[in-house]
Amino acid sequence: MDAFTSVSGPATHRAARLISWRWATPEAQTDLATRDLAAILKYYRHVHGTSQMETGEVLGYDKTYISALEEAQALCARGRGEDDPHWLYWINPGEIMGQTGSCLLDLGRPEQAAQAFADARNALSSDEIRTRAQFLSRAATAQMRAGDVDAGSATGHEVLALVSGVRSARLHDNLATMLAEARRYSSAAPAQELLERGQAVMEERAV
Repeated sequence: MDAFTSVSGPATHRAARLISWRWATPEAQTDLATRDLAAILKYYRHVHGTSQMETGEVLGYDKTYISALEEAQALCARGRGEDDPHWLYWINPGEIMGQTGSCLLDLGRPEQAAQAFADARNALSSDEIRTRAQFLSRAATAQMRAGDVDAGSATGHEVLALVSGVRSARLHDNLATMLAEARRYSSAAPAQELLERGQAVMEERAV
């Protein structure tokens, strides 16, 4: 039986409680507070007893991508070198922080994810429109999941102002997720305004 098989029973409930307890330990909180992707993924694999491939399946990345992202973080910190892998040219601190935010969001840590996305925003240049839109849409989702509807709605409006003319299936999915999160707070005026504008934008993108 693998780590992702869902079985109901006392043993399963004990395992779930143990996993929750491990994520609440000082060790886990220290790793999460650093927003260090390699440390977070390493601890995730330790807690859940999963391989890189299994972790990749949970997070939506393959094992080679996870390995590359961890390596990229170290390489960026080291500085460019003659022996850099061929894919490093498109990796920068903003991309790494954005991917870190995505991992934290998928791990159920929206507050830390929102901070990582904020760091990504500060690190990315203004001409990286597609990348900024991708991460800001995820940032809005993280902020709303963390309970900050005002900030999430404001970020959502920022995203919607960026996406005109940007065609990307992944961005479309991220926008849909962002708006689905906003629907949870549809009674709040900021979320309602975001939903109304978002619906118009999504209809335009569908044409």
